[in-house]
Amino acid sequence: MRPAPALAVGGRTLANILSATEWILPTPATQVHTVSVLPSHSSGRKETAKVRFGNFAFSNITTAPKSSGGKGKEQGILRFDMVRDDLLHPLANGNKARKLDALLPLLRRRGATDLITCGGCQSAHAAAVAVHCAEWGIRSHLLLRGEQLDVPTGYNLISLMFGNVTYAAWSVYAHRDEMLYEHAMKVASTNGTVLWADDIVRDDFAVDEEILCENDSRRVVIVKEGAGTVQALLGVMRLVEHLSNLSSFQKDEEIHIVVDAGTGTTAVGLALGAVCLGLHWRVTAVMLADTLERYRELEKSLISDFKGLCHEDCRDMIRADGLVYWVDRFLPRKFGKVLSGEIATCRHVAQQTGILLDPVYTLAAWEQAVDLCRVDSRGAKVVMIHTGGTLGLFGLAQRYPQHFTAANEQSTATFRRVYQTLKAELLHDSAFDFNEDAVQWLDGMLDYNVLGGKLNRGLAVIESYKLLKAGSEPSEDEVFLACILGWGIEWVYIYDDGPMIYLTLGVLVLDDIMDNSQTRRGKPCWYRLPKVGLIAINDGLILRSQISRIFKRYFYGKTYYVDLLDLFNEVEFKTTSGELLDQITTNEGEKDLSKYTTDNKIVFTYCKVACALLLSGWNLDDYVQTTHILVEMGVYFQIQDDYLDCFGDPEDMGKIGTDIEDYKCSWLFVQALACVDEKQKDILFENYGKSDPACVEKVKALYKELNLESVFSQYERETDLRHRSTTE
Repeated sequence: MRPAPALAVGGRTLANILSATEWILPTPATQVHTVSVLPSHSSGRKETAKVRFGNFAFSNITTAPKSSGGKGKEQGILRFDMVRDDLLHPLANGNKARKLDALLPLLRRRGATDLITCGGCQSAHAAAVAVHCAEWGIRSHLLLRGEQLDVPTGYNLISLMFGNVTYAAWSVYAHRDEMLYEHAMKVASTNGTVLWADDIVRDDFAVDEEILCENDSRRVVIVKEGAGTVQALLGVMRLVEHLSNLSSFQKDEEIHIVVDAGTGTTAVGLALGAVCLGLHWRVTAVMLADTLERYRELEKSLISDFKGLCHEDCRDMIRADGLVYWVDRFLPRKFGKVLSGEIATCRHVAQQTGILLDPVYTLAAWEQAVDLCRVDSRGAKVVMIHTGGTLGLFGLAQRYPQHFTAANEQSTATFRRVYQTLKAELLHDSAFDFNEDAVQWLDGMLDYNVLGGKLNRGLAVIESYKLLKAGSEPSEDEVFLACILGWGIEWVYIYDDGPMIYLTLGVLVLDDIMDNSQTRRGKPCWYRLPKVGLIAINDGLILRSQISRIFKRYFYGKTYYVDLLDLFNEVEFKTTSGELLDQITTNEGEKDLSKYTTDNKIVFTYCKVACALLLSGWNLDDYVQTTHILVEMGVYFQIQDDYLDCFGDPEDMGKIGTDIEDYKCSWLFVQALACVDEKQKDILFENYGKSDPACVEKVKALYKELNLESVFSQYERETDLRHRSTTE
């Protein structure tokens, strides 16, 4: 924080200078919203937003109804303010409008008839120039990098509608100054004049507008990419003055300003404004497009230019540099690159707050603001400047369509395509000459048993592998191999509807026969189809036999091939052992659950993550603690499954729960057994394991009498807290 006396510029205060300047924005006013930051405890969200520091729930408490908190001052809630400059203008807003705020009126006053600038194909700066020039009667000429889009959208569409667009090849664009000047000379023609905006700002000359209007000659002004001029600083400093006069921004209050930095001009303008007005502000700029050295050079140059406008008595009051705290993005990358999960984070924020971010610019500032809240929750007030640019999402959707497809939809589509590959390999396996009838049977059997589920187990392998890649996007080959392992999980390890174990899909077919199950995944069990019957036993064995063949085909020769086989063999052993416990405990004529406890249940649920670890080249022996955590999670999910079997909606579950009728060793039964009195125990054993609906209802009524729904809720809360403390 570097407070200083209010700075005089040219013998006047900065406030006097700003009040005497002509602006394109009718007022500097902007909305300021307050965002609360809370740890996310939701387990039912369809899409979880991952940021560097974990999962958080956000709320725009400025716009929230009073009943849900409003803009209150609840103690202990992390929060930061957001300056909503993205709402300044429907098309050209944010810091792009701020930087043009004082510049365009000056250029028009100096007789500009045409303005030339440049930017990327989806440049928000170029679009803002086009829109505001049109509003001020200046012709805009925009040199956009790259090729014309087949379908214009986003800022590219705005530029085409309001300005005159020329596309420049990358090799030409690399020499921006020459490119801009040559194009300006063409626009000016033989009797026109070409000027650089930087020169106009520094020089003290003017052209009579009335004389210019009578003259057909053109006065063409070049504005460099991003409009990083000293005049652009004034528009940003005007914002600082406005904010300093708000009641929510106390004069002596320590404030931590956060902004994303493309050219860096906005950050320098904020810092200079704070110094000139004697504010206790610290400006942190997240570097996105250049090196620290280049940003510091820019800062020094802009400060020098600004001091040139000042009265010499005041120049010493501004240091030459060091006003801005330049920081790297949490996950640095080549400028413009979008990492996996960042679109999901933007969607997450938009859905919870009504604030739209873009992954290239404003998400970087958002991450910094949230992190500052967490690190120093009782210190300086944190304020993020929303620099606009959200229409750039349209361009990103064209450039990175895979990021804008819902993650689960995209992964599921890829996953299903790999299934078709594996199925085709089975149907045309040269090791056995299937006739046409056999091919049709296997085709129907596979689709009936494999495709009916949600595929969560298999998809978890892909998502786990992506997380282990630590921000880098997996190649298509890597994703394909992850899908292969995912189908290994789906074909081999899937939830059984009874005991808390994982079963092979092949064994699952057999398990339905042993349990006399009626439905699975919302449709009749495979063995109950008229033409199937006990042929399902052989079908289950065929499914299981494919796993080793698939793994040999795709993983033989990999360093982790043997470990992969060991992993699946170990889990299969524990699967079948768990099924033995279930079957002998519920064997007709010998049903006795009185000695049953949860310790009898075998849980081995880490196979999904273990597959991803092996695919990433990691040694499973180094992740014993991970195994323990995942086993605990598996216990939780199976207990939840037992609970839903009794109290869940069959339409939501896709099946009718039959644990009570099937005499299953469910968690609910174990809990009931632990707290019943003798009379209740008699009711439980008289009615448990009977298919009579009246008996089933008596058991459910006893569960409710024992308040097992509340017992489960308490278990769920305690488990959630334990898992969070373990993984932090």
